[in-house]
Amino acid sequence: MVEYVFFYPLKHRFFLPMSRFLMSVLGKYLPVILLYLFSSASHATPSITQLAHSPMWLKLGHYHPSMFTDSGYTSYVDDTAFFISSDGDNNPETELKATIALLAQTLQVSDKQPCRFQARYLWLTEQGYQFPPLSCPEYDDWRKQLESDSLTLVFPAAHMNGPSSMFGHTLLRFDPPNVAKDSLWLSWAVTFGAITTEEDESSIFYAWKGLAGGFPGKFVMMPYYRKLQEYNRLENRDIWEYRLNLSPEQTAFISSHIWELQDIRFDYYFFDENCSFRLLELLELVDLDLNLTKRFPIVAIPIDTVRAILDAGLVESVYYRPSNQTTLQHFLAPLNETEQALVYDMAQDPSLMQSDAMSRLSEQRQAKIIQSSYKYLRYKVNSAQRSPETAKSSLALLEGINKLPPLMTSSPLEPIKPEYGHNSSMMALGGGHQKSLGNYVELQGRITYHDLLDNNDGFSNDAEIIMGDVRVRGYEDNYWQLEQLKIVGIRSQYPQDRFFKPWSWQIQTGLERQPGADDKQHLAAHVNGGAGCSLSLSNQLKWFGLATLRMEHNSGFGQNLQLAPGINSGINSRNALGNWRLEWQLDQFLNGQLRSISTLRQQWEVDRNNGIRLDARYESQDHFNNYEMSLSWRRYF
Repeated sequence: MVEYVFFYPLKHRFFLPMSRFLMSVLGKYLPVILLYLFSSASHATPSITQLAHSPMWLKLGHYHPSMFTDSGYTSYVDDTAFFISSDGDNNPETELKATIALLAQTLQVSDKQPCRFQARYLWLTEQGYQFPPLSCPEYDDWRKQLESDSLTLVFPAAHMNGPSSMFGHTLLRFDPPNVAKDSLWLSWAVTFGAITTEEDESSIFYAWKGLAGGFPGKFVMMPYYRKLQEYNRLENRDIWEYRLNLSPEQTAFISSHIWELQDIRFDYYFFDENCSFRLLELLELVDLDLNLTKRFPIVAIPIDTVRAILDAGLVESVYYRPSNQTTLQHFLAPLNETEQALVYDMAQDPSLMQSDAMSRLSEQRQAKIIQSSYKYLRYKVNSAQRSPETAKSSLALLEGINKLPPLMTSSPLEPIKPEYGHNSSMMALGGGHQKSLGNYVELQGRITYHDLLDNNDGFSNDAEIIMGDVRVRGYEDNYWQLEQLKIVGIRSQYPQDRFFKPWSWQIQTGLERQPGADDKQHLAAHVNGGAGCSLSLSNQLKWFGLATLRMEHNSGFGQNLQLAPGINSGINSRNALGNWRLEWQLDQFLNGQLRSISTLRQQWEVDRNNGIRLDARYESQDHFNNYEMSLSWRRYF
């Protein structure tokens, strides 16, 4: 009791004032103290394990999830020179430890050069690591030569007589500060592609190796004007340039990683791990949360990757660069038949500038014809070695142009942007009636890409490429069967005229229902191709005719494998609904069977990614004849 009385006033006199003082101090300074503690914790260097599984480190190592490694990751890179650790291709953590150890060296004692890993060095220093400064004269010279502060994604479109180019291509262009569109010889381009030889390209296994990853792929850097010469002039491909809204710092970081990838080998796959997929990996470096490649687990089509960067908001502006062929067609379009004949003849004989036919025309019309003739001559020179005669004719035409008043010219109109075309894959649901088996429903799926009846906005009007097209039918008695599997189908039907003379050709392979000698239908494997020409009958109507050769494995024939020379002909056109096609195929098999197939097909373009298609088909082969009609809804995705 005495003790309590003694301490009670002491508690009030000392502890209560002290507690009030401490509470006032804490109330005043607690937010500052907490902020300091939080800031210190946030700036602490993360653990090795945390860093090894961070999005940026995984991107720098090109790691992706894998069920077949202990770490759960493996790298797309197929070159030991890219990794410091012996198991770095399958273990992000050991590779990170080896990188930190290498960059921390004060003396160079390893054959792995720290200067090689510029992007890793930059990123790790941002995470709080302190390394000795890197002295890298070779890298500094390379960066000085590159001298870029912005990036442009370049998409060369399809070109005449090259349906495989319908997939397009993508590359990155590094631009110096304030570069003008007509000063691009100062810019550098980086592209990823398969490393092949002439022997590879002539091999029958070329396509298979491209599909199966049989070629090495590498990043290559070169002056952009060389790519312009290749695509815009030699191959006559229109070019679309998508300027990206990246900062100079983001551009520099991407270039530092490209330095790390010099001469580093990846396996190249035509469908997925291709030029576009690799460039998307580079662009993912600008943001931890950016995952552009996730959209392409199976197929990475260049135009779809263009759509990916547009959807991600990375594009600042778009610029269209027409090819020499497009520019020539623009000059020829307003000229009538007689004037176009003069253009063609004058390119061979410039003395026709003084002909009576020219003298009867106005000076503006004369200038237009001479200018067009000069453009045509330059177009021919792009695809052939320049001769003294060609140089002399070019000079004469230029002198003729200079004698006339200046000609007011315009640039070709910008076509529909390729990203506005329909999506690359397709599914269809339809139904129809077949004479021999009755009514049916049909399911169809296509991996990629475009046929001549699809909405051609953003696509070539005269070429198609189809891969992985499957049709399955179910008949009224609940009987289902595979109707068709088109592994690949390519057509090129660019019309010829006096200026352009491309061959038309086609090749197809897969499985389809066809009659045998027993007058029954069988699932037959086939390969067929053909070559010929196409002509424009009017502005919308085009005719084509090809000589064909078909090889078919059909269990309904006495000998399962049969050859059939034949003819393929028809017309393509366009009406208010969309595209339509009338086609006739005649095959004379060497076993005596004569097969004739006539088809009429019409597409109704509902919108960009929806269509309705009507198909009518009649087939006859000796005693067998069959007809069918179907209607299907097609959805592109």
